[in-house]
Parts: sequence; structure tokens; C-alpha cells
Amino acid sequence: VVSTQSTGHYYITNNLSSMPSVIPMDELKAAVAEQGAIVRKLKGSQPSPDELAAAIEELKIRKLALSNAEKAATVPTKPKVDRAKFENLMKRRFFYGAAFSLYGGIAGLYDLGPAGCALKANMVNFWRNHFVVEENMLEIECTMLTPETVLKASGHVERFSDIMVKDAKTGDCYRADHL
Repeated sequence: VVSTQSTGHYYITNNLSSMPSVIPMDELKAAVAEQGAIVRKLKGSQPSPDELAAAIEELKIRKLALSNAEKAATVPTKPKVDRAKFENLMKRRFFYGAAFSLYGGIAGLYDLGPAGCALKANMVNFWRNHFVVEENMLEIECTMLTPETVLKASGHVERFSDIMVKDAKTGDCYRADHL
């Protein structure tokens, strides 16, 4: 990592092929401290401008290498998540479960357990804080169910009729306009 010049000063080589893949942080810190001491010593001894500039440039290189190493050390590696295991864990700890699971469950409907309720409340509070408090938007809450009288009055019952066909072999039902 460090090569000796004819002046007795140590410099980090710029040849990346000669550098090891991992340099201990302590060695980088020591190299920066050493080069800093060399620069201070040179400034006190009235060196040639070229020699001082080279020593300062080397100090900058070492500081950059140390800074990059510190940043690399703090960047966490992205863990791999197995979705099936994660979903199994969420179900076991009852974050959520299929609604009406005793009767076979209904697709798209879920029951939230205590942890799931807390998670949902935190997400709603975060959303509310951002949009309602910070963005000064208005919040409304509507019912999730629509009575049949409203659907009749809006024309949904009379005008919309989706003809369903049943596959004789498999028993699956399909909308006729989607076939």
C-alpha cells in the first residue's frame, strides 16, 4: 500500500492493481496522520513549492481513501428476504390472517391481529401527518359498504349486467365479455 520515495516520505501508490482488496481502517488513519505530520514538517522547513504541493496532494488522496473506506463501512448490505418465509412469519405472529378462515376464507379479505392493528395505525398516522398536517389537505372517511338502494338509484343495477358463463369441465365461472 505504501511505497518509499527517495526523500524518505511514504506515499500511497496510485496503482490499483498493487493495492490489496481490503485495507484495515487503522492503517488508513495512520497513513493520513503520518502524511499530515509530513506536510506540517515541510511547511516549517520552507520546502520547494513542488515538494509541498506533492505532499499536500498525497494527503488529499489519503484523506479521500479514508473517507471512502468510512462510507463503505457504514453502508449496510441489503439482506435477501424470502417472501414465503416472511409471509409465514407474519401469519404465525398474527399480523394478519384470512377473513372467515374457519369457513374456507374469502379472497381479498383479511383480519388484522394486535400487531397488524398497531402497524396499520402507525401507517395511517404517518400518512395523516404528511398529507393532513404538513400539506394542509382535508381528510374524509367514507363507508366501505354501499346499500342496494344507492346502486339502484345510480343505475348500476339496471344498466350493468355482466353475463356469466360456467365452464362445464372445470366448473369455473367467467364474465362473457372477457372471453
